[in-house]
Amino acid sequence: MSAPKTRKEALQLGEKIYDTGVVCKNNHGSIRYSSNGYCCVCSNIKLAEWRAVNKEKELLYKKQYRNTCRGKALRTKNQQDRESRKINASIYEGEEFNDFCLEEAYALSELRTQMTGIRYHVDHVIPLRGKFVCGFHSWNNVQVIPAVENIKKSNSMKGL
Repeated sequence: MSAPKTRKEALQLGEKIYDTGVVCKNNHGSIRYSSNGYCCVCSNIKLAEWRAVNKEKELLYKKQYRNTCRGKALRTKNQQDRESRKINASIYEGEEFNDFCLEEAYALSELRTQMTGIRYHVDHVIPLRGKFVCGFHSWNNVQVIPAVENIKKSNSMKGL
């Protein structure tokens, strides 16, 4: 079956987006959201503009959401998914040396945090789920760096 061309077809198929084949009034393209029929590009531009003007309001909304049952459940699920990816990404699973080195890295990050008062993270040099590459959760792919740097780095290989 081909991709849905109308909002009604998309909603019946449970699709989040659909392709009308006709560009929007701003010449962006033909991909639209099934929920409201709006052009995806126009919606994203509007959202970016709103976020630029309402940074404090967005942070407040995010904080409120994190404190809801749904927000807490999502966070728990994400943490479980990350742990699962780490286990599945280990090429040295169950090897004593690898486990020892990883435990030492996590202990070192805690020690540095306590000693300096600056939060440290154990960072994967090659991210577990990067845009173009996926690394392993192993002794030769971790480093202890300040949390600020790790958060800036996100899922990239900056600094290599």
